[in-house]
Amino acid sequence: MDESSKQMETVYIVDSDSAIRDALTTLLESYDLPVKAYVDSDSFLQAARDFPTGCVLVEAELPGLNGLGLLRKLRNEGNTIPVVLLTSDAKPDFTERAERAGAAGVLEKPFASDELVNRLPALVGRETWTRMTVLHGSEESLSDGARITIRPIRPSDRQIEQAFVRSLSPMSKYYRFFSGVAELSDSMLDKFTHTHYPADVAIIATVMDNDTEEEVGVARYAKTGELTADFAVAVADTWQGRGVATHLLKKLMTIAKQAGVAELDGTVLRENRDMLELARHLGFALHRHDEDASTVCVSKRLAR
Repeated sequence: MDESSKQMETVYIVDSDSAIRDALTTLLESYDLPVKAYVDSDSFLQAARDFPTGCVLVEAELPGLNGLGLLRKLRNEGNTIPVVLLTSDAKPDFTERAERAGAAGVLEKPFASDELVNRLPALVGRETWTRMTVLHGSEESLSDGARITIRPIRPSDRQIEQAFVRSLSPMSKYYRFFSGVAELSDSMLDKFTHTHYPADVAIIATVMDNDTEEEVGVARYAKTGELTADFAVAVADTWQGRGVATHLLKKLMTIAKQAGVAELDGTVLRENRDMLELARHLGFALHRHDEDASTVCVSKRLAR
Protein backbone atom coordinates (compact mmCIF):
# COMPACT_ATOMS: atom_id res chain seq x y z
CA MET A 1 0.00 0.00 0.00
CA ASP A 2 1.46 3.37 -0.98
CA GLU A 3 1.42 6.49 1.17
CA SER A 4 -1.44 8.14 -0.72
CA SER A 5 -3.77 5.21 -0.07
CA LYS A 6 -2.88 5.24 3.62
CA GLN A 7 -4.07 8.82 3.85
CA MET A 8 -7.39 8.11 2.06
CA GLU A 9 -8.77 5.37 4.31
CA THR A 10 -12.14 6.50 5.63
CA VAL A 11 -14.90 5.07 7.78
CA TYR A 12 -18.32 5.99 6.37
CA ILE A 13 -21.19 6.09 8.88
CA VAL A 14 -24.71 5.95 7.50
CA ASP A 15 -27.30 6.32 10.28
CA SER A 16 -30.42 8.45 10.68
CA ASP A 17 -29.86 8.76 14.46
CA SER A 18 -27.67 11.81 15.14
CA ALA A 19 -26.67 10.48 18.58
CA ILE A 20 -25.33 7.27 17.03
CA ARG A 21 -23.52 9.20 14.28
CA ASP A 22 -21.89 11.53 16.83
CA ALA A 23 -20.88 8.71 19.19
CA LEU A 24 -19.32 6.61 16.42
CA THR A 25 -17.55 9.65 14.96
CA THR A 26 -16.03 10.54 18.34
CA LEU A 27 -14.89 6.96 18.92
CA LEU A 28 -13.29 6.49 15.50
CA GLU A 29 -11.66 9.92 15.39
CA SER A 30 -10.02 9.12 18.74
CA TYR A 31 -8.12 6.48 16.75
CA ASP A 32 -7.15 9.09 14.16
CA LEU A 33 -9.35 7.57 11.46
CA PRO A 34 -10.98 9.91 8.93
CA VAL A 35 -14.76 9.71 9.34
CA LYS A 36 -17.63 10.87 7.12
CA ALA A 37 -21.23 10.59 8.35
CA TYR A 38 -24.50 10.58 6.42
CA VAL A 39 -28.18 10.52 7.41
CA ASP A 40 -29.38 8.15 4.68
CA SER A 41 -28.28 5.95 1.80
CA ASP A 42 -29.02 8.53 -0.89
CA SER A 43 -26.79 11.24 0.63
CA PHE A 44 -24.04 8.67 1.12
CA LEU A 45 -24.19 7.47 -2.47
CA GLN A 46 -24.30 11.01 -3.87
CA ALA A 47 -21.31 12.20 -1.84
CA ALA A 48 -19.05 9.16 -2.14
CA ARG A 49 -18.86 8.19 -5.80
CA ASP A 50 -15.26 6.95 -5.73
CA PHE A 51 -14.71 4.86 -2.65
CA PRO A 52 -11.22 4.88 -1.14
CA THR A 53 -9.92 2.16 1.12
CA GLY A 54 -11.99 2.03 4.28
CA CYS A 55 -15.33 0.63 5.40
CA VAL A 56 -19.01 1.47 5.83
CA LEU A 57 -21.02 1.24 9.06
CA VAL A 58 -24.68 1.42 8.07
CA GLU A 59 -27.91 1.27 10.05
CA ALA A 60 -29.98 -1.68 8.80
CA GLU A 61 -33.36 0.01 9.45
CA LEU A 62 -32.69 3.20 7.48
CA PRO A 63 -35.71 4.97 5.96
CA GLY A 64 -35.79 4.74 2.17
CA LEU A 65 -33.02 2.47 0.91
CA ASN A 66 -32.23 0.44 4.02
CA GLY A 67 -28.84 -0.91 5.04
CA LEU A 68 -29.26 -4.27 3.36
CA GLY A 69 -30.44 -2.54 0.19
CA LEU A 70 -27.40 -0.24 0.25
CA LEU A 71 -25.10 -3.23 0.69
CA ARG A 72 -26.69 -5.03 -2.28
CA LYS A 73 -26.44 -1.91 -4.45
CA LEU A 74 -22.73 -1.58 -3.69
CA ARG A 75 -22.09 -5.24 -4.49
CA ASN A 76 -24.15 -5.09 -7.70
CA GLU A 77 -21.95 -2.18 -8.81
CA GLY A 78 -18.84 -4.25 -8.13
CA ASN A 79 -17.81 -2.32 -5.04
CA THR A 80 -16.15 -4.57 -2.43
CA ILE A 81 -15.66 -2.01 0.37
CA PRO A 82 -16.32 -3.76 3.74
CA VAL A 83 -19.82 -3.07 5.08
CA VAL A 84 -21.02 -3.70 8.64
CA LEU A 85 -24.75 -3.55 9.32
CA LEU A 86 -25.90 -2.01 12.62
CA THR A 87 -29.25 -3.28 13.84
CA SER A 88 -31.36 -3.35 16.99
CA ASP A 89 -32.70 -6.81 16.12
CA ALA A 90 -29.95 -9.15 14.90
CA LYS A 91 -32.04 -12.28 14.33
CA PRO A 92 -30.23 -15.31 12.87
CA ASP A 93 -32.11 -15.11 9.58
CA PHE A 94 -31.18 -11.43 9.13
CA THR A 95 -27.52 -12.14 9.89
CA GLU A 96 -27.57 -14.97 7.36
CA ARG A 97 -29.13 -12.75 4.66
CA ALA A 98 -26.60 -10.01 5.39
CA GLU A 99 -23.68 -12.40 5.08
CA ARG A 100 -25.04 -13.84 1.84
CA ALA A 101 -25.29 -10.29 0.47
CA GLY A 102 -21.61 -9.72 1.27
CA ALA A 103 -21.66 -7.99 4.67
CA ALA A 104 -18.44 -7.99 6.66
CA GLY A 105 -20.51 -8.42 9.80
CA VAL A 106 -23.55 -7.45 11.84
CA LEU A 107 -23.48 -5.52 15.12
CA GLU A 108 -26.53 -5.48 17.36
CA LYS A 109 -27.31 -2.15 19.02
CA PRO A 110 -26.58 -1.10 21.65
CA PHE A 111 -23.05 -2.45 21.45
CA ALA A 112 -19.93 -1.73 23.49
CA SER A 113 -17.24 0.32 21.74
CA ASP A 114 -14.83 -2.60 22.14
CA GLU A 115 -17.05 -4.75 19.90
CA LEU A 116 -16.48 -2.34 17.01
CA VAL A 117 -12.83 -1.60 17.81
CA ASN A 118 -12.07 -5.33 17.83
CA ARG A 119 -13.41 -5.59 14.27
CA LEU A 120 -11.40 -2.70 12.88
CA PRO A 121 -8.23 -4.64 11.91
CA ALA A 122 -10.30 -6.77 9.52
CA LEU A 123 -12.31 -3.80 8.22
CA VAL A 124 -9.56 -1.31 7.45
CA GLY A 125 -6.57 -3.64 7.16
CA ARG A 126 -3.86 -4.73 9.55
CA GLU A 127 -1.39 -2.08 8.38
CA THR A 128 -3.89 0.70 9.01
CA TRP A 129 -4.78 -0.77 12.40
CA THR A 130 -1.10 -0.69 13.37
CA ARG A 131 -0.93 2.98 12.37
CA MET A 132 -4.07 3.77 14.36
CA THR A 133 -2.75 1.99 17.43
CA VAL A 134 0.58 3.84 17.27
CA LEU A 135 -1.15 7.20 16.92
CA HIS A 136 -3.77 6.52 19.57
CA GLY A 137 -3.55 8.62 22.73
CA SER A 138 -2.04 7.33 25.98
CA GLU A 139 -1.97 8.29 29.65
CA GLU A 140 1.47 8.78 31.20
CA SER A 141 2.75 9.36 34.73
CA LEU A 142 5.48 11.95 35.38
CA SER A 143 8.28 11.68 37.93
CA ASP A 144 6.27 13.72 40.45
CA GLY A 145 3.14 11.61 40.04
CA ALA A 146 1.26 14.03 37.79
CA ARG A 147 -0.69 12.51 34.92
CA ILE A 148 -0.67 13.72 31.32
CA THR A 149 -2.39 12.62 28.14
CA ILE A 150 -0.33 12.30 24.97
CA ARG A 151 -2.32 12.30 21.75
CA PRO A 152 -2.12 13.45 18.12
CA ILE A 153 -2.89 17.11 17.53
CA ARG A 154 -6.16 17.79 15.72
CA PRO A 155 -7.51 20.68 13.61
CA SER A 156 -9.86 21.49 16.50
CA ASP A 157 -6.84 22.20 18.74
CA ARG A 158 -6.16 25.67 17.29
CA GLN A 159 -7.20 27.42 20.50
CA ILE A 160 -5.14 25.35 22.93
CA GLU A 161 -2.14 25.36 20.57
CA GLN A 162 -2.24 29.16 20.38
CA ALA A 163 -2.66 29.44 24.15
CA PHE A 164 0.31 27.12 24.66
CA VAL A 165 2.62 29.19 22.47
CA ARG A 166 1.46 32.45 24.08
CA SER A 167 2.20 31.03 27.54
CA LEU A 168 5.83 30.20 26.75
CA SER A 169 8.47 32.46 28.23
CA PRO A 170 10.59 34.51 25.80
CA MET A 171 13.48 32.09 26.34
CA SER A 172 11.33 29.01 25.66
CA LYS A 173 9.98 30.62 22.50
CA TYR A 174 13.52 31.41 21.40
CA TYR A 175 14.64 27.83 22.04
CA ARG A 176 11.70 26.48 20.01
CA PHE A 177 11.44 28.98 17.13
CA PHE A 178 14.95 30.54 17.15
CA SER A 179 13.15 33.90 17.22
CA GLY A 180 11.01 36.08 19.46
CA VAL A 181 7.65 35.05 17.99
CA ALA A 182 4.81 36.24 20.22
CA GLU A 183 2.09 33.97 18.89
CA LEU A 184 1.26 31.83 15.88
CA SER A 185 -0.19 33.42 12.76
CA ASP A 186 -3.31 31.92 11.19
CA SER A 187 -1.23 30.20 8.53
CA MET A 188 1.12 28.75 11.16
CA LEU A 189 -1.84 27.52 13.21
CA ASP A 190 -3.23 25.81 10.13
CA LYS A 191 0.11 24.18 9.45
CA PHE A 192 0.69 23.11 13.06
CA THR A 193 -2.78 21.61 13.63
CA HIS A 194 -3.24 19.88 10.25
CA THR A 195 -0.80 16.98 9.92
CA HIS A 196 -0.52 14.31 7.24
CA TYR A 197 0.74 10.99 8.55
CA PRO A 198 3.24 9.60 7.68
CA ALA A 199 4.85 12.70 6.13
CA ASP A 200 4.47 14.83 9.24
CA VAL A 201 3.13 14.21 12.74
CA ALA A 202 2.52 16.33 15.84
CA ILE A 203 1.64 14.97 19.27
CA ILE A 204 0.69 17.05 22.27
CA ALA A 205 0.75 16.54 26.04
CA THR A 206 -2.38 17.78 27.76
CA VAL A 207 -3.87 18.03 31.26
CA MET A 208 -7.36 18.88 32.47
CA ASP A 209 -7.83 22.15 34.36
CA ASN A 210 -11.37 22.69 35.67
CA ASP A 211 -12.84 20.53 32.89
CA THR A 212 -10.81 22.44 30.28
CA GLU A 213 -8.04 20.71 28.33
CA GLU A 214 -4.70 22.52 28.49
CA GLU A 215 -1.71 21.82 26.26
CA VAL A 216 1.55 21.58 28.20
CA GLY A 217 3.90 20.22 25.54
CA VAL A 218 4.24 19.35 21.87
CA ALA A 219 6.59 17.28 19.71
CA ARG A 220 6.53 16.99 15.94
CA TYR A 221 8.48 15.66 13.02
CA ALA A 222 8.43 16.39 9.29
CA LYS A 223 10.01 14.10 6.72
CA THR A 224 12.95 15.61 4.85
CA GLY A 225 13.53 12.56 2.68
CA GLU A 226 12.29 9.02 2.23
CA LEU A 227 14.08 7.84 5.38
CA THR A 228 14.87 11.04 7.31
CA ALA A 229 12.86 13.55 9.33
CA ASP A 230 13.48 16.69 11.39
CA PHE A 231 11.94 16.97 14.85
CA ALA A 232 11.22 19.66 17.45
CA VAL A 233 9.96 19.61 21.05
CA ALA A 234 8.60 22.34 23.33
CA VAL A 235 7.24 22.17 26.90
CA ALA A 236 5.41 24.79 28.97
CA ASP A 237 7.76 26.48 31.43
CA THR A 238 5.90 25.30 34.54
CA TRP A 239 6.05 21.70 33.29
CA GLN A 240 9.73 21.59 32.36
CA GLY A 241 12.00 19.21 34.25
CA ARG A 242 9.16 16.82 35.07
CA GLY A 243 9.55 14.31 32.22
CA VAL A 244 7.04 15.69 29.70
CA ALA A 245 9.66 16.11 26.96
CA THR A 246 10.98 12.59 27.57
CA HIS A 247 7.54 11.04 27.12
CA LEU A 248 6.82 13.14 24.04
CA LEU A 249 10.09 12.37 22.32
CA LYS A 250 9.89 8.64 23.06
CA LYS A 251 6.38 8.53 21.62
CA LEU A 252 7.48 10.55 18.60
CA MET A 253 10.35 8.14 17.92
CA THR A 254 7.92 5.19 18.04
CA ILE A 255 5.61 6.87 15.54
CA ALA A 256 8.50 7.89 13.28
CA LYS A 257 9.87 4.35 13.23
CA GLN A 258 6.42 2.97 12.34
CA ALA A 259 6.22 5.55 9.53
CA GLY A 260 9.45 4.27 8.00
CA VAL A 261 11.78 6.98 9.29
CA ALA A 262 15.31 5.60 9.70
CA GLU A 263 16.96 8.74 11.10
CA LEU A 264 15.53 11.52 13.26
CA ASP A 265 17.43 14.82 13.16
CA GLY A 266 17.20 18.08 15.05
CA THR A 267 18.93 21.41 15.51
CA VAL A 268 19.32 22.66 19.09
CA LEU A 269 20.69 25.97 20.32
CA ARG A 270 24.00 25.39 22.10
CA GLU A 271 22.71 27.22 25.18
CA ASN A 272 19.68 24.92 25.45
CA ARG A 273 21.50 22.55 27.78
CA ASP A 274 18.38 20.74 29.02
CA MET A 275 17.42 19.69 25.50
CA LEU A 276 20.96 18.60 24.69
CA GLU A 277 21.05 16.52 27.87
CA LEU A 278 17.73 14.90 26.99
CA ALA A 279 19.02 14.08 23.51
CA ARG A 280 22.12 12.43 25.00
CA HIS A 281 19.94 10.49 27.46
CA LEU A 282 17.79 9.12 24.63
CA GLY A 283 20.78 8.04 22.56
CA PHE A 284 21.05 10.90 20.06
CA ALA A 285 24.49 11.69 18.66
CA LEU A 286 25.58 15.32 19.02
CA HIS A 287 27.87 17.01 16.55
CA ARG A 288 28.91 20.52 15.56
CA HIS A 289 26.83 22.40 13.03
CA ASP A 290 28.98 23.06 9.94
CA GLU A 291 27.56 26.53 9.27
CA ASP A 292 26.26 27.83 12.62
CA ALA A 293 28.42 27.73 15.73
CA SER A 294 25.44 28.70 17.93
CA THR A 295 23.62 25.43 17.26
CA VAL A 296 24.24 21.70 17.72
CA CYS A 297 23.00 18.99 15.38
CA VAL A 298 21.47 15.93 17.06
CA SER A 299 20.58 12.72 15.25
CA LYS A 300 19.46 9.21 16.06
CA ARG A 301 19.25 6.10 13.94
CA LEU A 302 15.97 4.33 14.62
CA ALA A 303 16.10 0.54 14.81
CA ARG A 304 14.47 -1.11 11.78
